[in-house]
Amino acid sequence: MTNNTSTKLTWPEAYYPERQCNITVEDALKVRDQNGREYRENPCLNSREWYESGYGIRLFPKREYTTQRGTVVRAHFCQYSDQENTYTKIAEEIGINNSDAQYTNTPARIKTMIDYLSTNIAEDNISASQMEIVTVNKLQVNDLNCPDIIIHHKGGFHRRETRIFVIDGYCRKPNYDERDSTVQSIDNWFLNITKYAPNTITTWEAVRPLLMEEWNSFNNRTKSEISAFNDRLDREEAEALVAELIDLDYENFIVEIKLKLSNGDISSQSVFDKTRELYLEAIQSRTEGQEFTTQNPFQIIDEPVSEEDKIRQTIKSRTFGYIQPPINLDSQGLRIILQNLPVNPVILLNMRIAAFSN
Repeated sequence: MTNNTSTKLTWPEAYYPERQCNITVEDALKVRDQNGREYRENPCLNSREWYESGYGIRLFPKREYTTQRGTVVRAHFCQYSDQENTYTKIAEEIGINNSDAQYTNTPARIKTMIDYLSTNIAEDNISASQMEIVTVNKLQVNDLNCPDIIIHHKGGFHRRETRIFVIDGYCRKPNYDERDSTVQSIDNWFLNITKYAPNTITTWEAVRPLLMEEWNSFNNRTKSEISAFNDRLDREEAEALVAELIDLDYENFIVEIKLKLSNGDISSQSVFDKTRELYLEAIQSRTEGQEFTTQNPFQIIDEPVSEEDKIRQTIKSRTFGYIQPPINLDSQGLRIILQNLPVNPVILLNMRIAAFSN
């Protein structure tokens, strides 16, 4: 597999200071031919912005050729050797102090991607539309304690912002985790550009399709993470409410949580629904435990319990207290009621819920 971080970068066009404009490799080759193939005195550079800021990488045009394996390599710009000072400056700007990394293509690749994210991504109609961009802020990219780029999204977007930190290989890693226990960390995107080929990373037109594909994957993942995080918060809130109200019967429980919802003491309808669901599960579990205690032949009973009381308790348990047999009913009458109860007590419970809701 090709190591994209160490393979030399190539460019399809470059900035030509003498003309103060970009020039294609074909035009650069023509200029070189017109000057006796001498081009070192007026070299091209990788970009105007980098040149004007003192980070320009000097380039020269190379004609199309065929490798020994028969592969045709199109004409392109290559970088001169002996540009250690430039590489070191680029590495320092993006916070890489590793001496080995300063002489690889990693710093240039990372700075190139950060530049795309800070300028091209908001100006490009396709990326700006897909990412629902309002503004883009570039931070201190030599500070590994914060993201390189913050994208602010439109109001209807499911997140307020995306915080991007660019990674390429092992040389540059942030001093914080992509995910922690907070919902805010879901906005973090550690964008790993290792897979971007040397002839891809140097042009926005080639980068954009790959970047948008990765964005869609990241964005879908954040939707799932936000949903899971909200579900966990809903459950925690619902569990606390059930613990507080578990001793109420069903009618009073519903009245109480409806009141809390209307007063804003319950954060959402989903929490209300989850609270009711957990309450019913807790009551059913409690009922099953009571039935087991009643029917367990090994239970140690401190006080004698009559046969009528046992049957009466079973009826009340299976119907969640909905059916309460008369006190003076004998064991035969109680057995008749017990035998005619629904086989599944949940059926009766759902009937009660439906009746109360109506």
